[in-house]
Amino acid sequence: MSCSETQQEYERGELGYVSILDLRPRSNYANVVGVVTSFKAPKKSRGTDYVGSTVITDPKSDAAGGSAVVINYFKSSVGLLPKVAKTGDILFCKEVKIQPFGNKTQAISTKSSSWMVIDGSRDSDACTKSSNFVSHECDFRIAKWMKEWWLAKDAPISVPVLKEYVPPKSQRSTLKLSQVKAYTFFDFVGEVVKVTSGNLPSCVELQLTDYTTNHSLPVTPRNPQDPYAVYGPRVVQCLLWDEHAEVGEQLPIGSYVFMRNLNAKISPMGYMEFKLHGDKRGYLNSEPNVVILDKSHPQVADLNRQKKEFLEDANAEFSRNLAEGMSHDNPQITAIKHITQIPVSIDDVLNHPQANAKFRIRVRLTDYMPEKMEDFARPYCTNCNKSLAPTRIQLTQCPECSFTMSKYSFIYMFALLVEDRARSTLPVYLYGKDARNFFDGLPPTNLHADQETLNALHQRFRKLWDGPRLTPYNGLWFDCCIKSYTVTAEDGSLVKRYRVFDTSLL
Repeated sequence: MSCSETQQEYERGELGYVSILDLRPRSNYANVVGVVTSFKAPKKSRGTDYVGSTVITDPKSDAAGGSAVVINYFKSSVGLLPKVAKTGDILFCKEVKIQPFGNKTQAISTKSSSWMVIDGSRDSDACTKSSNFVSHECDFRIAKWMKEWWLAKDAPISVPVLKEYVPPKSQRSTLKLSQVKAYTFFDFVGEVVKVTSGNLPSCVELQLTDYTTNHSLPVTPRNPQDPYAVYGPRVVQCLLWDEHAEVGEQLPIGSYVFMRNLNAKISPMGYMEFKLHGDKRGYLNSEPNVVILDKSHPQVADLNRQKKEFLEDANAEFSRNLAEGMSHDNPQITAIKHITQIPVSIDDVLNHPQANAKFRIRVRLTDYMPEKMEDFARPYCTNCNKSLAPTRIQLTQCPECSFTMSKYSFIYMFALLVEDRARSTLPVYLYGKDARNFFDGLPPTNLHADQETLNALHQRFRKLWDGPRLTPYNGLWFDCCIKSYTVTAEDGSLVKRYRVFDTSLL
């Protein structure tokens, strides 16, 4: 039977449910069904019960102006309440009492009430229901019709934040990241670091941490722009499949999650990862597998303690790095614009995964290229954007495009080899305006013919070392700002390089 036929039967009241638009307060009891548009996490009522509050609508009511009904379901245990996981789920409630609430209509559960929830995910028919709910074939036809209608609206999904969620008793242990071993099943409480769509349909990739370490995980490099970002073997990739994927897409960065029945495996890259597959049996577990926990939830207490220790260590390291960057065991010889940037090691720079990243480093000079400073400046054509080999002869036109050139048609292009206190080395490049700024505004000219400018260049450049000439260990420590970029190698691959910017010799 088609969805349109199901819709007609439903709106005529032939399927045992009253359309939300047709509900009347004080009409005793009714059976209702609808798509969940919002809901609140279960909480303790004023009495002895727990209450779950859910708002549902249906196509007829929505078309008439967005009418909806609030269903307040009361039970002695959170585990007996309707298992609504997200907006878009289909909620069936039988024998609920209809009554007014202000200028709205609400439904209240009674002792005889029963419920069923069908997953609203596109490719899932999973369901969960109370023990006294009797389902019929027409219920699943209604769910299919309402699900297709709701998905066509492309409405957003939301996930609740639970303050009083009590995980069900389980033979599985809730493990810390440091305790997890491959090929085991377990429960986990962690913080969401990143959410990305998976490489396959119905899959979402999470990055999770609880701030403990596990050496079966890849090492996340430090983020020089954020000294408090989690790093080291503390972040695990978690793949959510099927009905869990849509929930995963809505998890806010920084939220705390409780996850049931995770499976730890070894990825093709040789690192441990977590997986959470959908329910292949075709119905939902009696408890949700992905739950957001409030930061005050008891389950988050250990994670918060571990996070506090991590942040204290990160703050201490930040202070040490900042003190090292601001202290000088030789006179300050450079000025940088980004003085609040945290100094990082060359290893941190090399291990950073992103291109176009910016860093502050404290280093000393060990070598430079070209060997002759006369070659630091090269003829440059602004028309074809090409530099030419240094020469004593003053070019009057570009040999490539015949564009007119003058004594000012030059550009700095040279490289420095620097090392940090760990003796890690890094080649950094200077050219264009950044190089001119490095020499405190000294303009590039034909250094083979302009002795005055060459002498001034020598005078400025020799501030970088102590003595008449540069030796392996007489370079003076200086601060500089660098940024990464990529160039295409001869084989077509991308190669990362680093250039100095916003740095000048005093």
